[in-house]
Amino acid sequence: MSGASCAALVFDERLMICGHSSVTGAPGRDAAGGGTGARVTMGDLIAAVEALCGRVLSQHSEHADSCSAATAVECRHVAPIVAGTSVRFSGWMETIDDERVQFCVYGYDQQERVCEARVELDVGCNGRTNTTLFRKREAASRRAMFDAA
Repeated sequence: MSGASCAALVFDERLMICGHSSVTGAPGRDAAGGGTGARVTMGDLIAAVEALCGRVLSQHSEHADSCSAATAVECRHVAPIVAGTSVRFSGWMETIDDERVQFCVYGYDQQERVCEARVELDVGCNGRTNTTLFRKREAASRRAMFDAA
């Protein structure tokens, strides 16, 4: 990745956060005892931020066929988000080296800041990541054969 493409790794995008988490709980209650509706979970928020950073990185990568994998995500969910809300994510690339890129991201709904995150991506899914993914796919395939029997 060249210095010129690194400078372009700033984004300001809106995403609809639907809250499709497979783990659900009872809806929250407001002070009057009424339901407040479905909320976005931390998992939903992390998935959205990670996917966004990976997409931004792939759009600015020198290698069209390269991939990225998150190796670290730090995320503070600082205010509740109603499922189905449009969230504006503003972020930038904070650091880069030969193998890793780190993004800083802030998310805002229509009223306030709802998240603060740092996402570290393994650039190009270098050898170690590709080997690990291949090994895990093979193991999952073998388990599926035995589970089907």
